[in-house]
Amino acid sequence: MKLALQLNVIDPKIGGVMIMGDRGTDLDLMGNEVKQAIQNGENLETELIKIPMVDLPLGATEDRVCGTIDIEKALTDGIKAFEPASGWNTVEREGISIRHPARFVLVGSGNPEEEIRTVKDPLLRVKVVEERTAFDQTPQLWLDNYADQQQELRDKIVAAQKLLPTVELEYDLRIKISEVCSQLDVDGLRGDIVTNRAAKAYAAYNNRTKVTLDDIATIITLCLRHRLRKDPLESIDSGDKVSKVFKAVFEIED
Repeated sequence: MKLALQLNVIDPKIGGVMIMGDRGTDLDLMGNEVKQAIQNGENLETELIKIPMVDLPLGATEDRVCGTIDIEKALTDGIKAFEPASGWNTVEREGISIRHPARFVLVGSGNPEEEIRTVKDPLLRVKVVEERTAFDQTPQLWLDNYADQQQELRDKIVAAQKLLPTVELEYDLRIKISEVCSQLDVDGLRGDIVTNRAAKAYAAYNNRTKVTLDDIATIITLCLRHRLRKDPLESIDSGDKVSKVFKAVFEIED
């Protein structure tokens, strides 16, 4: 999950993250952790700005996410005024169309019957509780304790963003990725595209310019498990199914 968030920061074109887990596992806190890591600024042509992270309420409409057109100003003043949100976003309302530059990543969370489960290891559970308690009592001190690690992560992500355009994914590996998607009966081509992008982002994250088989093995389940059609009579976990097909297509022995 943390890796999925980091890869989306490296390449926002991956398209977002859906975090699924049991109630009480503090899913929103996971997103906020990455928020702290990425809010060091993005170098634009005009100025250095912090990358904003906006919390959307449950049931947020398309207007809240992508923005809308100010119909009142359009009718009274005849001006195409845009009420923006966070490359190009086209908004059409009542015959009026406005196009503006925009780039954002959506991160959602939910509580399904499967996917991420609550940790069972008592030592790890105690560690999580202690860390959360320490943060609640002295948040700034807790942040200071992890400042060096956060800065190291920021530097690694920024380096990966710069390296990403040079990363190559060989043709035969792309063919096999698409074969995995085909055998899993993934609808559309989004699974192929996201897997290709995530593999490149992961290679860049590890300071390499060529995608390896291990890169694909690490990210392919993250990219495809939620895209499988649910069969109520099938007992195998969706993640295990992706892994099984991946090993068969790439001819990897257990």
